[in-house]
Amino acid sequence: MMKELIKATIIFVYILKLCKRVVLLKEIDARNKLTQLFQWANSERGVIPQRTISPEHSPSFMIHSLFLNGLKTTYDQRACLQTTDELFALLSLLKIINPKSIFEFGMFKGGSLIHFLINSSEQTMIHSLDITHDHLDHSIKTILNNHPNIKLHKANSMEFNFSSFSKTQDLVYVDGGHEYEVVKKDSENALNIVKENGVIVWDDYSPSHSGVFNYLNQLFLTKPNLVHIKNTSIVVLDYSHRLF
Repeated sequence: MMKELIKATIIFVYILKLCKRVVLLKEIDARNKLTQLFQWANSERGVIPQRTISPEHSPSFMIHSLFLNGLKTTYDQRACLQTTDELFALLSLLKIINPKSIFEFGMFKGGSLIHFLINSSEQTMIHSLDITHDHLDHSIKTILNNHPNIKLHKANSMEFNFSSFSKTQDLVYVDGGHEYEVVKKDSENALNIVKENGVIVWDDYSPSHSGVFNYLNQLFLTKPNLVHIKNTSIVVLDYSHRLF
């Protein structure tokens, strides 16, 4: 009887160790896969699939004369900081969506905001949030401060109260602070204020902006419908299903 009890105990301990080994192997395997995935996510190519805007989705739009010279380089000293491809892609998306409400995170020199304004309908209301307005050229500031369709918010996006904007925006443009925690917070707020059939656009998806790049690569794990527009640093989350 004692021998059988000892034998049963030995078998039980062996099975227990075997089970622990299997669990450990599963944990190691899962950890290795996650490590590989995040190494891929942090590589220069990123994980978000690239798409182009099809020819039928390339409507005409207006470029403000103040910004024409600013299209020559990626980071010109003028107000328009997008490349030609980026500005054209952004305005094509705007024309397709035809939003009646736009919220912009990060105004900086006002280049995107001015182009949102001149390429939107007269009914479109645009809100722009930035921690400072000191970068605005005087002529641009005059236009923005006196236009009935624009509301400028001077505040820190990490502290701003978005409760009144919940699920109200057709288009949300995220181009504020580029630190990881700021991008994460702005993106979470963007997801809360965009309409169920709206669109979110991020700028600066590039390894040179590691906070944006790493956050969006990780967001792609839970939002696999993110799209990186080819030849640009623009990423789009299209709940409207009208863009691609």
